[in-house]
Amino acid sequence: MAVNIDTVYQRVLAIANKEQRGYVTPQEFNLFANQAQMEIFEQYFYDLNQAERTPSNFSQYNDPVKILLEKIQPFERRHEAVEVTSRYNHYLPADLYRLGEVMWYGNGGTVPFTSIIEEVTEKVLIDMQNSPLARHHGLQRPVFVRREQFTADKQLISIYPHSGDPAEQVALYFTQEGDTSTDTTPDLDTGGNLAFVKVGQKVTGTGIPADTTVTAINNTTGAMTISNAATSGLAVTFTFYSSDIKCNYIRRPVDVVWGYEEIAASDGQSGGTALYNSATSTNFEFHASEENELVLQILKIIGINTQDPAVMQYSSGELQQKQEQEKL
Repeated sequence: MAVNIDTVYQRVLAIANKEQRGYVTPQEFNLFANQAQMEIFEQYFYDLNQAERTPSNFSQYNDPVKILLEKIQPFERRHEAVEVTSRYNHYLPADLYRLGEVMWYGNGGTVPFTSIIEEVTEKVLIDMQNSPLARHHGLQRPVFVRREQFTADKQLISIYPHSGDPAEQVALYFTQEGDTSTDTTPDLDTGGNLAFVKVGQKVTGTGIPADTTVTAINNTTGAMTISNAATSGLAVTFTFYSSDIKCNYIRRPVDVVWGYEEIAASDGQSGGTALYNSATSTNFEFHASEENELVLQILKIIGINTQDPAVMQYSSGELQQKQEQEKL
């Protein structure tokens, strides 16, 4: 299904020479090809949005939505793990282009996802944390926010609350310091600390003896110790999201490369010939039907770059004709 990069390069060279452009160097072509690739790829999503507004024709082969989804499908990734570096730092995949759903899986990822983690803005998160009615409630309504921080081209997200599998938790209810809900875990603040939970606070819950209080909190490990008159201390460790977080997303197309070996001129002068080398080349990952679109988009960029009216006129005319045909 891939589009051979050498085929595109040779077509671009042939048309550019016909239009008096001259030789397109491999370095130029690789730059222009990757620019054209991303323009075409981004346009898929706008075209899909437009196509979904019109009634389906239920055709097997020429339904616009089906055609676009077929082109996008090779770039779709499902149920990919989200990398965890700390209790509240989670990195999205490095090749992410458009993020779909983020999901939490129970029991170490061995069962279908338990919750879809909703994306919210920082302002909405603050409002939720400050409102008893809007607050995220344990694993029943987890949310995440995107951060500006990137590491190795991976974007950071933070998930709230930072709780793990319910089977690994103790059902605790906090009777003072502002938390009167029946959450199965204490809420966490924006720094990942146990919010509303303080040393000396009374705790109730299934199997928890009367007059139990919080005696120690470790916000670094997520551990809390509770004690009563009959016990010396019960360590309660809260597990946090780890490999159980997965996401669906659209990845970026890989950068294409027209690889070559330079053959010296026979007369010993400078200006040798670039000979195609498939071993060092990377083809377009696009559907085979995009070959003509790639040629025209690259020619358009060449024309703009060189301000060559002949090339610009040819590519623009062909692209316009193609777009009109697709709308019929």
